[in-house]
Amino acid sequence: MLIHYCVIAFKNIWKYKVSASISILGLAFALVCFVPILYWMDHETTYDSFYKDSESIYRVYSVEKQSGKVNKGASKGIENSLREQVPAIEASTTLMLSTENCRTQATPYIQMNMLYTDSTFLEVFPQSFVCGEMNHPLQIVNNMILSERTAVRLFGDAEKAIGQPIHTLMRASLPPYIVTAVVKDPSPHTNLPFDAIINHNMIQHFSQLPPEAQWSFFVMDLYVKLHPSSDPKAFANQLKELPERIGVNKEIELRTLPIREIRHHLNEDTPFTLNFIGLFVVSGALLLFAALFNFLNSYMDLFRQRVREWRLRTVNGATRKQLIEQMSVELGCSVLASLLVALIFIVQVKPLFARWLEIDLEMGRFLFLFAGVGIGTFLILQCAGLVFFGQFSHTATTSLVPKETVKPLLLRRMAVTLQLMISILFIVASLVVMEQMRFVNQKDLGFDPKGLIQLSGFVDVSGKIESTLMQELSALPQVKSFTDTNFKPQHHVDPMAIFTNVEWEGKPLDTKVDFHLYGTDHRFGETFDLKMLMGRWWTEGNELSVVL
Repeated sequence: MLIHYCVIAFKNIWKYKVSASISILGLAFALVCFVPILYWMDHETTYDSFYKDSESIYRVYSVEKQSGKVNKGASKGIENSLREQVPAIEASTTLMLSTENCRTQATPYIQMNMLYTDSTFLEVFPQSFVCGEMNHPLQIVNNMILSERTAVRLFGDAEKAIGQPIHTLMRASLPPYIVTAVVKDPSPHTNLPFDAIINHNMIQHFSQLPPEAQWSFFVMDLYVKLHPSSDPKAFANQLKELPERIGVNKEIELRTLPIREIRHHLNEDTPFTLNFIGLFVVSGALLLFAALFNFLNSYMDLFRQRVREWRLRTVNGATRKQLIEQMSVELGCSVLASLLVALIFIVQVKPLFARWLEIDLEMGRFLFLFAGVGIGTFLILQCAGLVFFGQFSHTATTSLVPKETVKPLLLRRMAVTLQLMISILFIVASLVVMEQMRFVNQKDLGFDPKGLIQLSGFVDVSGKIESTLMQELSALPQVKSFTDTNFKPQHHVDPMAIFTNVEWEGKPLDTKVDFHLYGTDHRFGETFDLKMLMGRWWTEGNELSVVL
């Protein structure tokens, strides 16, 4: 009987092909818009969720009580105090992320994304080992773990990388790093990307600072892993007043953030905020609901046009149950056809979507979300349709005179009114999104970015490479101006560029001002086309000149 109903369904789709095509393609288009947006939201809110027990991993940071200023960093001293004072912590680690220029015997230069830490890192963030020492790979200083991609790039094979030295180019006198293990490449879906993990003496150096400095000079990221039975809210409350309770720094309070929320709460360089993405999700949901109403209304009209057919089936012995089953199967076949069309389109637009957002789309997760939305769409339409199917079957089995009752007209008008309201909300939401995009694209950066190119990727301690590069740039007719600076456009301020011990004539004794200092040369203002409010730019040869 099911096959018979399916045959009838596809015959009627072909018979009413214009109306059916509009309904199927309209619903498919809404799904094509909504599923990628939903994946985007899911992607942005699940960073580092692949780590074991990720729901128990938290980032610890501080906030100044008076100003509310957020300091994302921490210190080894804070970590040690937490381990002593808070029994809910199962494991903890401090780390620093930075790029470093290195070399091997076969490769004279390579820039690597370094994760500076110590042996505690693997207790919080376990890795999948490929080869090498798996128990204690970061036991001593300068032990290094390479990602599989980096090991193959430098040594041709992961096994060959074990025991190999990698020299830093920061200073020739520094000892080499020794590769002790190779791990699987980190997922792009992480806040902790790395080419190498190093037990670095820099971590020990900062750990040896005086206790008062440990609670005021924050340069490392602190992560803690709670015991499974611990209460995160109780842990956060216990942490909040810990500095004042132990008498180390009464001006700050410690806060926690789940690892999945770090990207959009502590990383200001994300191109889109969660609120921005949420507007897209709401807009997509409104579009989908409008398409569902259109789809359902269209098929209800088709079923009304076939009232004579339902009565003929009743005359020939069909029961209300059979009529309802046939209507449900016909509606379900159309929904499945729409889902199939949407799936084909989604697979086609997936590369475009990934390129637009600059993210890697995991096909399995993508299809899982599509399946969830598809099942939800199917069930919503079937449940809503049953109300109308019951009404149609009742009319077909109890009355031989076709008539339009007040109730169906009322329901149809309510559906049209609701669809109109949803359409208006969708238009308003779309306008809000467009306005936000216009603001982002036209935001005043303080300089004109058009034509500016940033050259980075190396640290030249000797200055020979930079001087040669600047000579070559000055000889190019296409280059109007260039500057040598450590400034780079970003939303957050580099903590290493913040100075508070700045003195000037007439400075009040109780005044503490943060100065964000960037080293540059005399061509900086010309290159960025900055407008001087007062004073003048320094000229070549001036030393220790400062522009505020």
